[in-house]
Amino acid sequence: MKKICKFLTIIVVSIFYSAVSAEKFSPVKKDVKDSVSQAVEKWLQGRYKVDEVSKTPIQELLEVRIGNELFYVDSQANYVILEGRMINLKSGKDLTAIRLDKILTIDFKALPLELAIKTRTQTGAGAKNKKTIVVFEDPYCSYCKKYRLTLEKIKDLTIYTFLLPILGEDSVETSKRIWCSKDKAVAWEDFMIRGIKPAKIQGECDFPIESLLALGKKLGINATPTSYLVSGKRVPGAVNKEVLERELSLL
Repeated sequence: MKKICKFLTIIVVSIFYSAVSAEKFSPVKKDVKDSVSQAVEKWLQGRYKVDEVSKTPIQELLEVRIGNELFYVDSQANYVILEGRMINLKSGKDLTAIRLDKILTIDFKALPLELAIKTRTQTGAGAKNKKTIVVFEDPYCSYCKKYRLTLEKIKDLTIYTFLLPILGEDSVETSKRIWCSKDKAVAWEDFMIRGIKPAKIQGECDFPIESLLALGKKLGINATPTSYLVSGKRVPGAVNKEVLERELSLL
């Protein structure tokens, strides 16, 4: 299983055997096997040969075996299902990813930006196109700190940061101290970029943690960093500068 997984960079999972283990998977006719094998082997750039193509208990869905590995294609061999994802065999497009992009897109204007910390990166020479991004971050998320350095490399970028302390009590306390600082933006950048801890809270301060956590839950955010472009498109993880600049340029 490891050889093809290294080539595809994803794990191939047999998703039907647990439910239909007692069913018999009978081989398809030779012409069907040849047609499916040709499509699959072309998609795999000739690196692997199909050993067997079998019918499954689900009509129009075929099982493909290469060595000890199994995955599934439609009867016309136009699409493949890998780890619960549907791939167009001809174009190579991940149709599940495209669908999820649409599902995860939000109404950017509906975000409660009053709950975010606003910062701006340096202004570039002759800059015309100012950009905006929203980021959900936990102060103790190492990927968030790496991502913050990436964001700082992009000129003329306005960043709205929603504190999402989901990694423990230290995250909650530090987020509260940052929020309650005299200058939230400075306190946040000092901690994330320069490693300077925020001062203890002086007096009363209302940290809207319940609202922030509720917002994260509503948007289905379970990991940080998670970003949103003004188009509403979701950008998960600490993507690199090239990927982020490309996404921003498409707006």
